[in-house]
Amino acid sequence: MGLSNAQRGPAETVGFDPALLAAIDRHYEGRVEAGEMAGLAWAVARRGQLVHASAIGFSNLEDRVPLKLDSVFRLMSMTKPLTAVALMMLYDEGRFGLDDPLTDYLPQFAGQTVLREAESAADDVVPMDRGITVRDVLRHTTGYGLGFGMGGAHEKQLAEKVLYVAGETLADEMAKISKAPLGAQPGAIWNYSLAPDIQARLVEVLSGVAFADFLQSRILDPLGMADTGFALSPGMIERLVRCYWTGPEGLTRWAEGSLPPEFPGIPWPEPLVRMADTSVAFERGAFGLSSTLGDYLKFAQMLLNGGELDGKRLLSETTVRLMSSDHLGDIPMDWKVKGLGFGLGFAVIKDVEAMGFAGTPGTFYWDGATGVNFWVDPVRDLVVVTMAQHLFTPNADPQALNAEMHDMIYAALTE
Repeated sequence: MGLSNAQRGPAETVGFDPALLAAIDRHYEGRVEAGEMAGLAWAVARRGQLVHASAIGFSNLEDRVPLKLDSVFRLMSMTKPLTAVALMMLYDEGRFGLDDPLTDYLPQFAGQTVLREAESAADDVVPMDRGITVRDVLRHTTGYGLGFGMGGAHEKQLAEKVLYVAGETLADEMAKISKAPLGAQPGAIWNYSLAPDIQARLVEVLSGVAFADFLQSRILDPLGMADTGFALSPGMIERLVRCYWTGPEGLTRWAEGSLPPEFPGIPWPEPLVRMADTSVAFERGAFGLSSTLGDYLKFAQMLLNGGELDGKRLLSETTVRLMSSDHLGDIPMDWKVKGLGFGLGFAVIKDVEAMGFAGTPGTFYWDGATGVNFWVDPVRDLVVVTMAQHLFTPNADPQALNAEMHDMIYAALTE
């Protein structure tokens, strides 16, 4: 499923109103003209056919360079679904069980402790009620946080370890985080976390292959995702979209080697400081990939197809259903979007009314901080991918764009 400039599919034949799809373009053209965002690329496919694809606005506001369908975007946390797929490919091969102890494969996580309270001192700890399992690692119930140093003693202790340093390996990161007390008991709560980095290290240990090489040979090459990777080729660098934030004078380019002045004193990890530095690759499970609209659409369509695309099978249909089912049950999930559960790598829509925008129960999705989103709706046989490059931009964050696009896409459906 490739994309070409201004490509439009047979919208009416797959149950879409083409006029309402065109209205989505006009809506985002208006947002660009109003200075609310630099640009947006988006595509929708249904029943295996590309229905609509557009690139709106600019990849470079200063020089008025138009955004294109083959522009390259930093995926940030939309790296995470590829990481989960990589690990579950090894599950399909019988390399591990979901309820296996993490220590079976990463013994440095043995003997961990848990902070007694959220704000406890580093030495005010209690034993774990049980060990972390691989299922915990996949569904964000390990007890870990993000390591951004924002909120709680656990986060601050992770941040003090300076986790994301260019040139350090996943093994280096595991050595650091395994020494930090957890913020919660394993399995007690869902907490958005650095667990995908643990997933990536599991891929390395179970396969004997470096994580980036595994992604390349087992996912990117089979799916024809030639413009996706941690390191950018010269051709990708030429097409890389600039990232913007909203400053006092409006949209402002993210400058190399700096942070927006609105965020002094927060120990933001090095990747944010180096957002504009194309010479540095962070090979992590939680973030680090760059990609294009068309490449990610292939990945999403593979998931909708039950693990296969163009004759290349990555996952069994049973495993895709397992990944896209809620694994939290009664475990509380406190997230910006309500009405969700969480599977093995994706959020899963459970309650559309609680969610507050249009959608279908059973849809699974994720997003990234720069305004990238994708969702897969098996009931409506639908995949949508949107790509932007904004951080700290009101109403252009991934949750706002996701809700807005859901409402407009489902309004455009005629059947």
